Amino acid sequence: MSKIKVNVIGDSHTALTFGQTIIERISNDVDLHLIAFSGLRLQHLSQWMDQKAELKILNCEFKYRSPVGFSKNPEDIGFDFDINDADVLVVALGTNDIVKCVGAKASFKTYLESSIKMELEKIKVEKVIFVEPPLLNIDKDAKIRTPLLALIKSFDFKVIPCGQFKADQSDGIHMRKEMAQYFGDSVAKALLKLILPHH
Repeated sequence: MSKIKVNVIGDSHTALTFGQTIIERISNDVDLHLIAFSGLRLQHLSQWMDQKAELKILNCEFKYRSPVGFSKNPEDIGFDFDINDADVLVVALGTNDIVKCVGAKASFKTYLESSIKMELEKIKVEKVIFVEPPLLNIDKDAKIRTPLLALIKSFDFKVIPCGQFKADQSDGIHMRKEMAQYFGDSVAKALLKLILPHH
């Protein structure tokens, strides 16, 4: 029996310890494909290929050559990675939406809501799981996070909450290795329960 195909697309957290922990925990149980970028936002979710020149690709899986592994070379992504080509789509995003909205000194509704909604409407995968970004140590985090998650949930997508996991690095955006590992373990367990209920 073939494994469930799971595509993961994420921001810089997903390229670092958090994402690597998820890979280690679930890649034996599902057919996992992962791409992570620096600065990727929900606003560009389905157009990540168009945004490639502006985004730094931190990690992409390539299974079509030996040895199987990860690369930071944009050409290794190939044009055959389609976020909709999966049984399950996992999106580990939201960090940069919160940061950009705070920087713009604008409300979520006026600055991001309509463009993010258009991107979410392009997702055709039957089961979509969003991983809430860790709590950020920046002003207005909760004020923007709340309507962002409400919008995501309005599409009936599953959301894995961040709980008490927070960005504990000095930049207020990323996690130290230990925190990222704990967060990755927690998310991996939640993912397996949602993807493989019998697990």
